[in-house]
Amino acid sequence: MVDEQQLASLVLLLQLPPNSSGNSPVDNGVKSIGKNNDIGNSAQSFNTISPQQYDSSPTLQAALEHNNCKLLCFIGRLIHQYTVSKDASKSRYAYLRLAIRILFLRYVSIDDIHNILPSKDNKQLQQYDIIDNKVHEYEQYILIYIIKALNMRLKYELCEVDVEMAWVVQSLLVKLSKNNEGISQMWTDAIDKLVLQRKEGISSLNKNIVNTDITPQSDEEIMIKTIHSILDGGTSSEENQDMNDWMMQYNISLVSCLQTYMQTYATNLETANMPQLTQQSLFKLISCSQEKDAYSIDVYRLILQFLHTFVGICSKDNGASNQQRSMNQFHSSCVTAPNNKAPKRSVVEFANALRSLIFYGLVVIGNTTTDTERLSSISTRGEVYSLTLELWQLCGVDWLITSATETTKEKLWWFQEGKMKDSEHRLGSTWPLCTLISLATGEFRLALGRWVTIVESGQDSAKDYPCLVSEIHYTARIVTEAVNLMTQLAEDEDVLTTWTPDAILHIRKSLEDALNSSIQYFNTLFADVGVEQSTSATPMSDAQRDVGQTCCLVMGMIAAELEVDHLLAPPVVDKQNSLSTKEDKEQSQNLSLFGHALRGAVLFCCLSLGTMNSKAHHEPLAHLLPCIISLVSTGDTDQEEYKSSGVEDALQFALDGLCKDNLFLNGVSQLFDRTTKQLNEVHSTQNNPNSQILKSMMSTTNMCLDIIAEFSIAGDNTSGRLILPNSKETQQKLSQLRSRAAVAMEVYGR
Repeated sequence: MVDEQQLASLVLLLQLPPNSSGNSPVDNGVKSIGKNNDIGNSAQSFNTISPQQYDSSPTLQAALEHNNCKLLCFIGRLIHQYTVSKDASKSRYAYLRLAIRILFLRYVSIDDIHNILPSKDNKQLQQYDIIDNKVHEYEQYILIYIIKALNMRLKYELCEVDVEMAWVVQSLLVKLSKNNEGISQMWTDAIDKLVLQRKEGISSLNKNIVNTDITPQSDEEIMIKTIHSILDGGTSSEENQDMNDWMMQYNISLVSCLQTYMQTYATNLETANMPQLTQQSLFKLISCSQEKDAYSIDVYRLILQFLHTFVGICSKDNGASNQQRSMNQFHSSCVTAPNNKAPKRSVVEFANALRSLIFYGLVVIGNTTTDTERLSSISTRGEVYSLTLELWQLCGVDWLITSATETTKEKLWWFQEGKMKDSEHRLGSTWPLCTLISLATGEFRLALGRWVTIVESGQDSAKDYPCLVSEIHYTARIVTEAVNLMTQLAEDEDVLTTWTPDAILHIRKSLEDALNSSIQYFNTLFADVGVEQSTSATPMSDAQRDVGQTCCLVMGMIAAELEVDHLLAPPVVDKQNSLSTKEDKEQSQNLSLFGHALRGAVLFCCLSLGTMNSKAHHEPLAHLLPCIISLVSTGDTDQEEYKSSGVEDALQFALDGLCKDNLFLNGVSQLFDRTTKQLNEVHSTQNNPNSQILKSMMSTTNMCLDIIAEFSIAGDNTSGRLILPNSKETQQKLSQLRSRAAVAMEVYGR
């Protein structure tokens, strides 16, 4: 039996002012959500419960906590009775609605919470910091009961009470998280139930038991009808809003709860105690993010943030060892797997879910055509490529290769792939990895084209250029990781068993596409610029410097791995637009596009000073040295074959372009001086820098020494392939550089 006196007291509490600011809904509860707020298609428009939120209803709070929290305890009992009842009777449902409405008015403020936050000297905030252990204990039990009630209501239509429970759960979690480190599991359970409560259809769901139209026959029925009438504002809630409306409101509360979850834990990785999600919750969230509703993109970005956070936690746990983790370890770090499935099977499904998430973001969300969504799509693509790169560096690429145990239906969730099996596919099980690299190189090319347009038009202040620079950076890093992967495959024949010949050729074609994009970039912006023009030009912005350095990295890494005859192949002359004279045609055949771009890249490096910090050794010219050394070292071999194919002329053109105006001599001299100076500082201060940085500096120094040995003056009887102009200034510069190189040889050796 329910205590009628306490029940009547709860009904009377509905008349108390719920919020001292007077901005929150009173009798209508969650119905006012969205009426006074801008509900847009952006996560920024959702009202989240701030971790610093204070109790906005001191009057209602005092009533609930009066007489040793008697009414607060009674509310908990009402919710508990609903969870233990075998069937949702009319009375249990009515009492649940009443209890949740009181809690909603007590803990939730739907209007902009940031506008009513108290100042530091506000007495209410000071009172909130005084922890009442008994109140917190009751609130924790209430939270547990509400989570169980959500689970009980999975078989019923979504309605107002579910939306209000979602907001109350969020508020209680934040309030309890502030003073209770053991609340992590409740976050996991709550998000799991909130996600599962999100209905995708109503055909198989039971109606909620209200029956307010039936004439009451007893005091209890009179009370039930009174409660429903008050909560509905005099009319039945079913008459006011249908399930689609409640679904919209519930989506708002779900997104807000996810945002609050991320704000509460993701901003502080020092503790590394962020609650996991259940695997079924993550999978359903990914599925929700692939629906075409107003909040799917917001859910998608929150999933990205969640995975970014756990990648950061796992990377930090790796420490200085920099050891690669397996996907099994990452899976166990961020989600709790179902108990009824084998761990291996859970990891296979997890990897499949990640692939589905990533490709949906790149192919669907990241390719909008409207101007209003273009900036958002560029930003999303950059975030997806960033996450992919982090996962690649943390876990390798095995998760991007389909497992033999997967069925075709499981490959990607958001489109039907067809009946072809991986064994029948020309790319085999590596098709996701090949597709990713192909997408990255394509986006790299398109983004560079947009960036060149921005630079040439002088619109460096355009709103989308920071996102564009970020996209160029991350797609380029995907490309360079692919280069390293191909190098590893060449050295480890056992790994090649997973790869088909078509898959390897597919990767090679993608890498050549990225190389050509970098070549076109330098040919467009730097190839026709003289040294005198460059020194008097406007200094480069940080964004221009970052993009140029990225292109140096891509061009240098790929070019160093390609065959010289393929790299220096003369450009094909368009027969329909052929040059007018025979001499022009011959000159065109002798010129290499790569040779032009190489000079432009070196010119960029001379204008862009390198930097060294605790995380990396940034010297753009160092990325080009392996390729230049390869060109120099192959100049003395197979000359007859090269001459017959025109490669020898293209090679000499490239080397002459480097030596013209002492461009490469000045660049190598500056790079050598900076690198050796940094090495001297390390040795003199006896610092212990990152071993990878020190290794990079030593490698750069050794490559400079190799290049210096190849310099020679025109007319001298030397074998150097880098022939410099014969002038007194050049001779003096080269002599000084050789002297410094001899000193470095004695100090550092080879």
